[in-house]
Amino acid sequence: MIEWSDDYWLNLLPLPEEVAVRGTFVGDRPVIGRHSRPQAAKWPARAEDILSAYPEDDSVRVEVLGGASAAAKVLGRAPRSWNVVPFGGEAPWEFLKRIDFWVYFHHPDWREAFGRAVMEALASGAVVILPEYLRETYGDSAIYGEPGDVAKLVGSYYKNPDEFFEQSRKGQKFVQRFHPRLQHERLEALGVNPTASTEGYSFRVPPVGPERKRRILFVTSNGAGMGHLTRLLSVATRLPDEAEPVFASLSKAVDIVGRYGMPYEYVGSRDGLGMEANAWRKYSAERFEILLDEVQPDTLVFDGTWPYPSLREAFGKKGLHSVWMRRPMWKQGTTLRPLSWAPDFDAVIEPGELAADYDSGPTTTLSDAVKIAPITLLSENELMSREAARLELGYGPDDRVVLVTLGAGNINDIGSLQENVLAWFAAHAPDWRVVVTKPPIAYGESVQGVETLQVYPLAKYTRAFDFSVSAAGYNAFHEWTRGGLPTIWIPNDATRTDDQVARARWAQDNRMGICASDDAPEALYAALQRMTDASELAEMRMRLGTVDKTNGGSQAAKLLMGQTL
Repeated sequence: MIEWSDDYWLNLLPLPEEVAVRGTFVGDRPVIGRHSRPQAAKWPARAEDILSAYPEDDSVRVEVLGGASAAAKVLGRAPRSWNVVPFGGEAPWEFLKRIDFWVYFHHPDWREAFGRAVMEALASGAVVILPEYLRETYGDSAIYGEPGDVAKLVGSYYKNPDEFFEQSRKGQKFVQRFHPRLQHERLEALGVNPTASTEGYSFRVPPVGPERKRRILFVTSNGAGMGHLTRLLSVATRLPDEAEPVFASLSKAVDIVGRYGMPYEYVGSRDGLGMEANAWRKYSAERFEILLDEVQPDTLVFDGTWPYPSLREAFGKKGLHSVWMRRPMWKQGTTLRPLSWAPDFDAVIEPGELAADYDSGPTTTLSDAVKIAPITLLSENELMSREAARLELGYGPDDRVVLVTLGAGNINDIGSLQENVLAWFAAHAPDWRVVVTKPPIAYGESVQGVETLQVYPLAKYTRAFDFSVSAAGYNAFHEWTRGGLPTIWIPNDATRTDDQVARARWAQDNRMGICASDDAPEALYAALQRMTDASELAEMRMRLGTVDKTNGGSQAAKLLMGQTL
């Protein structure tokens, strides 16, 4: 078994304020449950294993959250005795209250690491049954076997309540060592106050002469979308006249900056240039050094999750004042190497997250950043009215319009998902106008035969739409949520760092959106049906109206000018 030491720092699990200790069974017969994404790899490959682990007879009740289409394909049918809730159809914490035994067996080619779903089940007090190989990770917090052992294990523990409740408490005790509260206690023991307020904080920005402007060089990574570039544009456009912003970016969409009258330079990324890592490091180091010599900035601000060694070497040689704009909401298990480079910067700014309560990634254990409000390119007063936006886009006042904006499609295939959305509207709501976007950074072809929209910034037209179907990246999430646009969130789980699933769950649990999946059409169709209901949209807009609208772009601009918040 892995030796989980008392000072283990990596994985965190946000828990509800109160997790009940089990004292009774759920019903008059054992209730078996599981929750996962609806992928084939998450289910056993053989029909006999599925039915052994999740029986369809009357001996137990089976509850499934996340859809069961993959299991139904193996079985050739969907067991009628199972109660199946689609992915995103219920909050996991609520679902777990309804089961006694959390049973998880999967495809033989799949291997789980440190699974969030397993940890949630343990935290809920359900007795967890897992494949034997996971004993090394979870030890005596769970019980182990093969699918064929489930009936015997469930029957034994159900007949012996004392053993059941003892095992339940073992699981809950195990999970406690990963509670964020313990990380705070560890930091406090080191003399660090992780909850200290940053009010009044000011950077030690370098002084500039009275006769010239403070020059700030904004540098972004390439990224799969435009999040890094857009965040820094929000800051740059809010700088006072006494500042001079300049951009350098690895993003092919950097020419967007020119629309704002700011100088910019494109630096080819390793992938974009097709170079080996060592060759690109040498090339980029030379480019960055030349750039710094030409621009002569007072401060360099980098936005990205991987501060390139070549960039750090370049500004380190110059002794340049530097700031890392480091977005939170990193996935659990993300490499921690970039975080070790934070001391190379003079300061770290962390843009806020509306879904911060669901952030369980490694940045939550750190106290090295100045935390500000969420950043969006536009503030609420900069959004066009519904009437003006519709007039400019050519939509009638009574048109019902849905925006489909699933990202650039550069790291995941969004084609089939768009087709599913379009097919549903064609069959069930043909009177709706379905508008599909193509971001400036998208590499693929435009969607053929449908109404498309390519504008920047898209957020300016937020109020033109009745609802959206959107990826849950940082920018889109905060733009649509703050703009009051009801949204079906389709989290992209293929991102390396960004925990889009956590954002989408937060929105759904707070009834400010619906979380669906790119591989669970039934959940998507149910969400679309809900969103085309006027009363559903009205209630969601009301809840969205309570969201704090403070724009962290203005706060970051003040910090870069040496002002207090």
